[in-house]
Amino acid sequence: MRRMRDYAKLAFVVVIVYVIIFGVFYTVAYQTMVRRYNEYIDGLITTISEEYPQIDVSELIYQLKHVQSKGILESYGYDLGREAVIFDKDIYTGMLFIGCGGIFVAFVLYSLIFIIYNRHKNKEISEITRCIQAINNRDYSIDLDELDEGELSVLRTEVYKTTLYLKELAENSIQDKINLKDSLSDISHQIKTPLTSAFIMIDSIIDNPDMDTSRRMSLVRAIKRELGNVNFMVQSLLKLAKFESNTITFTRMDTRIADIMDSVRHNIEALCDLSDVELIVEGEEDLSIECDRRWEIEAITNIVKNCIEHSSPGSSVKVRYYKDSVSVRIIITDEAGGIAKEDLPHIFERFYQSKKKSGSISSMGLADTSATGGSYGIGLSLAKVIIESDGGMITARTIEGGSCFTIIFQLSSALSESKDKQ
Repeated sequence: MRRMRDYAKLAFVVVIVYVIIFGVFYTVAYQTMVRRYNEYIDGLITTISEEYPQIDVSELIYQLKHVQSKGILESYGYDLGREAVIFDKDIYTGMLFIGCGGIFVAFVLYSLIFIIYNRHKNKEISEITRCIQAINNRDYSIDLDELDEGELSVLRTEVYKTTLYLKELAENSIQDKINLKDSLSDISHQIKTPLTSAFIMIDSIIDNPDMDTSRRMSLVRAIKRELGNVNFMVQSLLKLAKFESNTITFTRMDTRIADIMDSVRHNIEALCDLSDVELIVEGEEDLSIECDRRWEIEAITNIVKNCIEHSSPGSSVKVRYYKDSVSVRIIITDEAGGIAKEDLPHIFERFYQSKKKSGSISSMGLADTSATGGSYGIGLSLAKVIIESDGGMITARTIEGGSCFTIIFQLSSALSESKDKQ
Protein backbone atom coordinates (compact mmCIF):
# COMPACT_ATOMS: atom_id res chain seq x y z
CA MET A 1 0.00 0.00 0.00
CA ARG A 2 2.86 2.37 0.71
CA ARG A 3 4.26 2.06 -2.81
CA MET A 4 0.81 2.59 -4.27
CA ARG A 5 0.47 5.76 -2.22
CA ASP A 6 3.86 6.94 -3.53
CA TYR A 7 2.75 6.49 -7.12
CA ALA A 8 -0.56 8.25 -6.41
CA LYS A 9 1.32 11.17 -4.86
CA LEU A 10 3.60 11.39 -7.90
CA ALA A 11 0.63 11.40 -10.26
CA PHE A 12 -1.08 14.08 -8.17
CA VAL A 13 2.07 16.24 -8.27
CA VAL A 14 2.20 15.89 -12.07
CA VAL A 15 -1.44 17.01 -12.34
CA ILE A 16 -0.87 20.00 -10.06
CA VAL A 17 2.25 21.07 -11.96
CA TYR A 18 0.42 20.74 -15.28
CA VAL A 19 -2.58 22.76 -14.00
CA ILE A 20 -0.27 25.50 -12.68
CA ILE A 21 1.74 25.74 -15.91
CA PHE A 22 -1.37 25.73 -18.07
CA GLY A 23 -3.05 28.32 -15.81
CA VAL A 24 -0.05 30.64 -15.98
CA PHE A 25 0.20 30.29 -19.75
CA TYR A 26 -3.55 30.82 -20.21
CA THR A 27 -3.43 33.97 -18.05
CA VAL A 28 -0.50 35.39 -20.01
CA ALA A 29 -2.14 34.50 -23.34
CA TYR A 30 -5.44 36.03 -22.28
CA GLN A 31 -3.75 39.27 -21.19
CA THR A 32 -1.84 39.36 -24.50
CA MET A 33 -5.05 38.93 -26.50
CA VAL A 34 -6.83 41.60 -24.45
CA ARG A 35 -3.94 44.01 -24.95
CA ARG A 36 -3.71 43.27 -28.70
CA TYR A 37 -7.48 43.59 -29.16
CA ASN A 38 -7.62 46.87 -27.21
CA GLU A 39 -4.73 48.21 -29.30
CA TYR A 40 -6.72 47.51 -32.48
CA ILE A 41 -9.81 49.22 -31.04
CA ASP A 42 -7.73 52.14 -29.79
CA GLY A 43 -6.16 52.58 -33.26
CA LEU A 44 -9.57 52.40 -34.92
CA ILE A 45 -11.14 55.00 -32.60
CA THR A 46 -8.13 57.29 -32.97
CA THR A 47 -8.34 57.13 -36.77
CA ILE A 48 -12.10 57.81 -36.78
CA SER A 49 -11.79 60.74 -34.34
CA GLU A 50 -9.06 62.32 -36.45
CA GLU A 51 -11.03 61.94 -39.69
CA TYR A 52 -14.33 62.92 -38.14
CA PRO A 53 -13.71 65.35 -35.28
CA GLN A 54 -17.43 65.99 -34.85
CA ILE A 55 -18.01 62.39 -33.61
CA ASP A 56 -18.21 61.99 -29.86
CA VAL A 57 -15.54 59.45 -28.86
CA SER A 58 -17.47 58.27 -25.74
CA GLU A 59 -20.53 57.61 -27.88
CA LEU A 60 -18.37 55.71 -30.33
CA ILE A 61 -16.92 53.56 -27.55
CA TYR A 62 -20.42 52.88 -26.25
CA GLN A 63 -21.61 51.84 -29.69
CA LEU A 64 -18.62 49.50 -30.05
CA LYS A 65 -19.48 47.82 -26.76
CA HIS A 66 -23.26 47.52 -27.25
CA VAL A 67 -24.08 47.61 -30.93
CA GLN A 68 -24.94 44.28 -32.56
CA SER A 69 -23.49 42.99 -35.80
CA LYS A 70 -25.17 44.34 -38.97
CA GLY A 71 -23.50 41.85 -41.31
CA ILE A 72 -21.57 44.42 -43.33
CA LEU A 73 -18.30 42.49 -43.08
CA GLU A 74 -19.99 39.38 -44.43
CA SER A 75 -20.90 41.42 -47.54
CA TYR A 76 -17.15 41.87 -48.07
CA GLY A 77 -16.52 38.15 -47.89
CA TYR A 78 -15.60 37.67 -44.21
CA ASP A 79 -16.92 34.60 -42.32
CA LEU A 80 -17.52 35.94 -38.84
CA GLY A 81 -17.89 32.43 -37.43
CA ARG A 82 -14.49 31.14 -38.59
CA GLU A 83 -12.23 34.04 -39.45
CA ALA A 84 -10.85 36.83 -37.23
CA VAL A 85 -10.78 40.27 -38.86
CA ILE A 86 -8.51 42.10 -36.48
CA PHE A 87 -7.39 39.27 -34.17
CA ASP A 88 -3.86 37.79 -34.28
CA LYS A 89 -4.13 34.09 -35.10
CA ASP A 90 -0.62 33.37 -33.81
CA ILE A 91 -1.76 33.82 -30.23
CA TYR A 92 -4.58 31.30 -30.64
CA THR A 93 -2.31 28.89 -32.44
CA GLY A 94 0.27 29.16 -29.65
CA MET A 95 -2.38 28.55 -27.01
CA LEU A 96 -3.66 25.50 -28.90
CA PHE A 97 -0.14 24.14 -29.33
CA ILE A 98 0.78 24.63 -25.69
CA GLY A 99 -2.51 23.08 -24.48
CA CYS A 100 -2.15 20.00 -26.69
CA GLY A 101 1.51 19.73 -25.81
CA GLY A 102 0.68 19.87 -22.11
CA ILE A 103 -1.94 17.17 -22.49
CA PHE A 104 0.54 15.01 -24.40
CA VAL A 105 3.24 15.50 -21.75
CA ALA A 106 0.77 14.67 -18.97
CA PHE A 107 -0.29 11.53 -20.86
CA VAL A 108 3.34 10.46 -21.28
CA LEU A 109 4.09 11.03 -17.59
CA TYR A 110 1.00 9.13 -16.55
CA SER A 111 1.94 6.29 -18.88
CA LEU A 112 5.46 6.13 -17.46
CA ILE A 113 4.11 6.10 -13.91
CA PHE A 114 1.68 3.31 -14.79
CA ILE A 115 4.38 1.27 -16.55
CA ILE A 116 6.82 1.62 -13.64
CA TYR A 117 4.11 0.81 -11.11
CA ASN A 118 2.88 -2.17 -13.13
CA ARG A 119 6.42 -3.53 -13.57
CA HIS A 120 7.05 -3.27 -9.84
CA LYS A 121 3.74 -4.97 -9.04
CA ASN A 122 4.47 -7.77 -11.52
CA LYS A 123 7.88 -8.18 -9.91
CA GLU A 124 6.29 -8.54 -6.47
CA ILE A 125 3.75 -11.02 -7.83
CA SER A 126 6.58 -13.01 -9.42
CA GLU A 127 8.44 -13.06 -6.09
CA ILE A 128 5.31 -14.24 -4.26
CA THR A 129 4.77 -16.92 -6.93
CA ARG A 130 8.39 -18.00 -6.52
CA CYS A 131 7.91 -18.23 -2.75
CA ILE A 132 4.77 -20.34 -3.15
CA GLN A 133 6.54 -22.63 -5.61
CA ALA A 134 9.41 -22.99 -3.13
CA ILE A 135 6.93 -23.86 -0.37
CA ASN A 136 5.33 -26.48 -2.63
CA ASN A 137 8.82 -27.97 -3.05
CA ARG A 138 9.21 -28.04 0.76
CA ASP A 139 11.69 -25.17 0.72
CA TYR A 140 10.79 -22.92 3.67
CA SER A 141 13.88 -20.69 3.59
CA ILE A 142 12.14 -17.34 3.05
CA ASP A 143 13.98 -14.34 4.42
CA LEU A 144 11.69 -11.87 6.22
CA ASP A 145 14.15 -9.04 5.50
CA GLU A 146 13.33 -9.37 1.77
CA LEU A 147 9.69 -8.51 2.39
CA ASP A 148 9.81 -4.74 1.86
CA GLU A 149 6.74 -2.56 2.13
CA GLY A 150 4.47 -2.27 -0.88
CA GLU A 151 0.96 -2.80 -2.18
CA LEU A 152 1.37 -6.56 -1.86
CA SER A 153 3.31 -6.48 1.40
CA VAL A 154 0.28 -7.74 3.35
CA LEU A 155 -0.03 -10.71 1.02
CA ARG A 156 3.70 -11.39 1.24
CA THR A 157 3.53 -11.22 5.02
CA GLU A 158 0.66 -13.71 5.07
CA VAL A 159 2.63 -15.99 2.74
CA TYR A 160 5.54 -15.74 5.16
CA LYS A 161 3.28 -16.59 8.12
CA THR A 162 1.89 -19.55 6.19
CA THR A 163 5.44 -20.64 5.43
CA LEU A 164 6.37 -20.59 9.09
CA TYR A 165 3.22 -22.53 9.94
CA LEU A 166 3.89 -25.15 7.27
CA LYS A 167 7.53 -25.36 8.30
CA GLU A 168 6.50 -25.96 11.90
CA LEU A 169 3.99 -28.58 10.78
CA ALA A 170 6.65 -30.30 8.69
CA GLU A 171 9.14 -30.30 11.55
CA ASN A 172 6.49 -31.54 13.98
CA SER A 173 5.46 -34.22 11.52
CA ILE A 174 9.04 -35.44 11.27
CA GLN A 175 9.41 -35.35 15.05
CA ASP A 176 6.08 -37.13 15.48
CA LYS A 177 7.25 -39.87 13.16
CA ILE A 178 10.46 -40.22 15.15
CA ASN A 179 8.52 -40.28 18.42
CA LEU A 180 6.08 -42.82 17.01
CA LYS A 181 8.94 -45.01 15.83
CA ASP A 182 10.62 -44.81 19.25
CA SER A 183 7.33 -45.46 21.05
CA LEU A 184 6.54 -48.47 18.87
CA SER A 185 10.04 -49.78 19.48
CA ASP A 186 9.65 -49.31 23.24
CA ILE A 187 6.17 -50.84 23.29
CA SER A 188 7.37 -53.79 21.24
CA HIS A 189 10.28 -54.33 23.60
CA GLN A 190 8.16 -53.99 26.74
CA ILE A 191 5.48 -56.36 25.48
CA LYS A 192 8.06 -58.84 24.27
CA THR A 193 9.72 -59.13 27.69
CA PRO A 194 6.74 -60.45 29.72
CA LEU A 195 5.41 -62.47 26.81
CA THR A 196 8.77 -64.16 26.39
CA SER A 197 8.82 -64.98 30.09
CA ALA A 198 5.29 -66.34 29.88
CA PHE A 199 6.15 -68.50 26.84
CA ILE A 200 9.25 -69.89 28.58
CA MET A 201 7.22 -70.86 31.64
CA ILE A 202 4.48 -72.39 29.46
CA ASP A 203 7.10 -74.41 27.57
CA SER A 204 8.53 -75.56 30.90
CA ILE A 205 5.10 -76.82 31.99
CA ILE A 206 4.54 -78.57 28.64
CA ASP A 207 8.00 -80.17 28.60
CA ASN A 208 7.64 -81.43 32.17
CA PRO A 209 4.26 -83.20 32.48
CA ASP A 210 5.37 -84.80 35.75
CA MET A 211 6.28 -81.43 37.32
CA ASP A 212 5.54 -81.04 41.00
CA THR A 213 2.10 -79.49 41.61
CA SER A 214 3.44 -76.67 43.77
CA ARG A 215 6.05 -75.81 41.13
CA ARG A 216 3.41 -75.92 38.40
CA MET A 217 1.09 -73.59 40.34
CA SER A 218 4.00 -71.23 40.98
CA LEU A 219 4.66 -71.02 37.24
CA VAL A 220 0.97 -70.53 36.49
CA ARG A 221 0.84 -67.63 38.96
CA ALA A 222 3.96 -66.15 37.36
CA ILE A 223 2.36 -66.47 33.91
CA LYS A 224 -0.78 -64.76 35.20
CA ARG A 225 1.36 -61.96 36.64
CA GLU A 226 3.18 -61.43 33.36
CA LEU A 227 -0.07 -61.39 31.38
CA GLY A 228 -1.49 -58.96 33.93
CA ASN A 229 1.52 -56.72 33.34
CA VAL A 230 0.90 -56.79 29.58
CA ASN A 231 -2.78 -56.01 30.12
CA PHE A 232 -1.89 -53.10 32.45
CA MET A 233 0.55 -51.69 29.95
CA VAL A 234 -1.89 -51.92 27.02
CA GLN A 235 -4.69 -50.30 29.04
CA SER A 236 -2.38 -47.51 30.21
CA LEU A 237 -1.16 -46.86 26.67
CA LEU A 238 -4.75 -46.64 25.44
CA LYS A 239 -5.56 -44.12 28.18
CA LEU A 240 -2.47 -42.06 27.34
CA ALA A 241 -3.47 -42.07 23.67
CA LYS A 242 -6.91 -40.74 24.60
CA PHE A 243 -5.34 -37.91 26.59
CA GLU A 244 -2.93 -37.03 23.79
CA SER A 245 -5.78 -36.93 21.25
CA ASN A 246 -7.91 -34.74 23.57
CA THR A 247 -10.81 -37.19 23.50
CA ILE A 248 -11.27 -37.30 27.29
CA THR A 249 -13.61 -34.88 29.03
CA PHE A 250 -13.19 -34.28 32.75
CA THR A 251 -16.24 -33.95 34.98
CA ARG A 252 -14.97 -31.86 37.89
CA MET A 253 -16.83 -31.63 41.17
CA ASP A 254 -16.00 -31.24 44.85
CA THR A 255 -14.76 -34.64 46.01
CA ARG A 256 -13.61 -35.67 49.48
CA ILE A 257 -9.98 -36.83 49.43
CA ALA A 258 -10.94 -39.44 52.02
CA ASP A 259 -13.34 -41.02 49.52
CA ILE A 260 -10.61 -41.03 46.85
CA MET A 261 -8.18 -42.71 49.25
CA ASP A 262 -10.78 -45.36 50.20
CA SER A 263 -10.99 -46.34 46.54
CA VAL A 264 -7.19 -46.28 46.20
CA ARG A 265 -6.84 -48.51 49.25
CA HIS A 266 -9.32 -50.97 47.74
CA ASN A 267 -7.39 -51.01 44.42
CA ILE A 268 -4.00 -51.85 46.00
CA GLU A 269 -5.19 -53.94 48.94
CA ALA A 270 -4.12 -57.23 47.36
CA LEU A 271 -0.72 -55.77 46.38
CA CYS A 272 -0.15 -54.56 49.96
CA ASP A 273 -0.87 -58.04 51.31
CA LEU A 274 1.35 -59.70 48.72
CA SER A 275 4.24 -57.24 49.30
CA ASP A 276 3.73 -57.04 53.08
CA VAL A 277 3.66 -53.24 52.86
CA GLU A 278 1.34 -51.13 55.02
CA LEU A 279 -0.55 -48.17 53.56
CA ILE A 280 -1.04 -45.34 56.07
CA VAL A 281 -3.44 -42.47 55.23
CA GLU A 282 -3.66 -39.27 57.28
CA GLY A 283 -5.67 -36.10 56.70
CA GLU A 284 -8.76 -34.06 57.43
CA GLU A 285 -11.86 -36.16 56.94
CA ASP A 286 -13.90 -33.40 55.25
CA LEU A 287 -11.12 -31.91 53.08
CA SER A 288 -12.11 -31.94 49.39
CA ILE A 289 -10.75 -30.91 46.00
CA GLU A 290 -12.42 -30.04 42.70
CA CYS A 291 -11.50 -32.85 40.32
CA ASP A 292 -12.71 -35.76 38.26
CA ARG A 293 -13.03 -38.44 40.93
CA ARG A 294 -12.53 -41.47 38.65
CA TRP A 295 -9.36 -40.18 37.00
CA GLU A 296 -7.81 -38.95 40.26
CA ILE A 297 -8.32 -42.40 41.76
CA GLU A 298 -6.50 -43.80 38.72
CA ALA A 299 -3.60 -41.36 39.08
CA ILE A 300 -3.09 -41.72 42.84
CA THR A 301 -3.45 -45.51 42.58
CA ASN A 302 -0.60 -45.60 40.05
CA ILE A 303 1.66 -43.51 42.29
CA VAL A 304 0.91 -45.52 45.47
CA LYS A 305 1.26 -48.78 43.52
CA ASN A 306 4.66 -47.62 42.27
CA CYS A 307 5.81 -46.88 45.83
CA ILE A 308 4.57 -50.24 47.15
CA GLU A 309 6.30 -52.16 44.35
CA HIS A 310 9.65 -50.66 45.36
CA SER A 311 9.21 -50.99 49.11
CA SER A 312 10.75 -53.74 51.18
CA PRO A 313 8.53 -56.19 53.11
CA GLY A 314 7.57 -54.81 56.50
CA SER A 315 7.88 -51.14 55.41
CA SER A 316 5.10 -48.63 54.86
CA VAL A 317 3.82 -46.11 52.32
CA LYS A 318 2.26 -42.96 53.82
CA VAL A 319 -0.29 -40.65 52.26
CA ARG A 320 -0.84 -37.34 54.02
CA TYR A 321 -3.11 -34.56 52.77
CA TYR A 322 -3.76 -31.08 54.13
CA LYS A 323 -4.74 -27.55 53.13
CA ASP A 324 -2.54 -24.44 53.33
CA SER A 325 -3.45 -20.84 52.49
CA VAL A 326 -3.73 -21.30 48.70
CA SER A 327 -3.72 -25.03 47.92
CA VAL A 328 -4.49 -28.58 48.90
CA ARG A 329 -1.47 -30.90 49.00
CA ILE A 330 -1.35 -34.67 48.86
CA ILE A 331 2.02 -36.04 49.99
CA ILE A 332 2.93 -39.67 49.19
CA THR A 333 6.14 -41.06 50.70
CA ASP A 334 7.78 -44.47 50.82
CA GLU A 335 10.76 -46.10 52.55
CA ALA A 336 12.36 -47.53 49.41
CA GLY A 337 15.71 -45.72 49.55
CA GLY A 338 14.93 -42.71 47.37
CA ILE A 339 15.31 -41.83 43.69
CA ALA A 340 18.71 -41.56 42.04
CA LYS A 341 19.66 -37.96 41.29
CA GLU A 342 20.16 -38.58 37.58
CA ASP A 343 16.74 -40.25 37.34
CA LEU A 344 14.70 -37.49 39.02
CA PRO A 345 14.20 -35.33 35.88
CA HIS A 346 12.98 -38.36 33.91
CA ILE A 347 10.78 -40.43 36.19
CA PHE A 348 7.55 -39.19 34.57
CA GLU A 349 8.80 -39.97 31.05
CA ARG A 350 7.23 -42.91 29.29
CA PHE A 351 9.53 -45.97 29.10
CA TYR A 352 12.43 -44.13 30.74
CA GLN A 353 15.37 -46.49 31.19
CA SER A 354 17.26 -45.93 34.43
CA LYS A 355 20.99 -46.52 34.28
CA LYS A 356 20.91 -48.24 37.65
CA LYS A 357 18.37 -49.64 40.04
CA SER A 358 18.00 -47.32 42.95
CA GLY A 359 15.14 -46.61 45.35
CA SER A 360 11.77 -46.03 43.76
CA ILE A 361 13.20 -46.19 40.26
CA SER A 362 14.76 -49.28 38.80
CA SER A 363 14.46 -50.63 35.30
CA MET A 364 12.19 -48.72 32.86
CA GLY A 365 11.45 -45.93 35.34
CA LEU A 366 9.54 -48.21 37.74
CA ALA A 367 9.82 -51.58 39.40
CA ASP A 368 11.81 -54.56 38.27
CA THR A 369 8.91 -56.25 36.57
CA SER A 370 10.40 -59.66 36.65
CA ALA A 371 10.18 -59.63 40.40
CA THR A 372 7.29 -57.41 41.33
CA GLY A 373 4.92 -57.17 38.39
CA GLY A 374 5.56 -53.45 37.85
CA SER A 375 4.06 -51.09 35.31
CA TYR A 376 6.76 -50.81 32.69
CA GLY A 377 7.40 -47.09 33.02
CA ILE A 378 3.84 -46.08 32.12
CA GLY A 379 2.09 -45.67 35.49
CA LEU A 380 3.86 -42.50 36.59
CA SER A 381 3.62 -41.00 33.11
CA LEU A 382 -0.13 -41.61 33.04
CA ALA A 383 -0.52 -40.23 36.58
CA LYS A 384 1.24 -36.98 35.62
CA VAL A 385 -0.93 -36.54 32.50
CA ILE A 386 -4.12 -37.11 34.50
CA ILE A 387 -3.21 -34.75 37.34
CA GLU A 388 -2.08 -31.92 35.05
CA SER A 389 -5.12 -32.35 32.79
CA ASP A 390 -7.31 -32.12 35.92
CA GLY A 391 -5.76 -28.78 36.90
CA GLY A 392 -3.18 -30.07 39.39
CA MET A 393 0.58 -30.38 39.56
CA ILE A 394 2.88 -33.21 40.63
CA THR A 395 6.55 -33.21 41.64
CA ALA A 396 8.95 -35.86 42.92
CA ARG A 397 12.02 -35.67 45.15
CA THR A 398 14.24 -37.84 47.29
CA ILE A 399 13.95 -37.63 51.05
CA GLU A 400 15.84 -39.40 53.81
CA GLY A 401 15.25 -43.11 53.40
CA GLY A 402 12.82 -42.88 50.52
CA SER A 403 11.03 -40.85 47.87
CA CYS A 404 8.28 -38.24 48.06
CA PHE A 405 5.57 -37.38 45.53
CA THR A 406 3.67 -34.09 46.03
CA ILE A 407 0.34 -33.41 44.33
CA ILE A 408 -0.93 -29.81 44.49
CA PHE A 409 -4.40 -28.48 43.69
CA GLN A 410 -4.96 -24.72 43.87
CA LEU A 411 -7.88 -23.39 45.91
CA SER A 412 -10.01 -21.17 43.63
CA SER A 413 -11.53 -19.32 46.59
CA ALA A 414 -8.15 -18.66 48.12
CA LEU A 415 -6.84 -17.35 44.83
CA SER A 416 -9.82 -15.00 44.51
CA GLU A 417 -9.28 -13.62 47.99
CA SER A 418 -5.61 -13.09 47.20
CA LYS A 419 -6.48 -11.13 44.04
CA ASP A 420 -9.01 -9.00 45.91
CA LYS A 421 -6.38 -8.03 48.46
CA GLN A 422 -4.04 -6.95 45.70
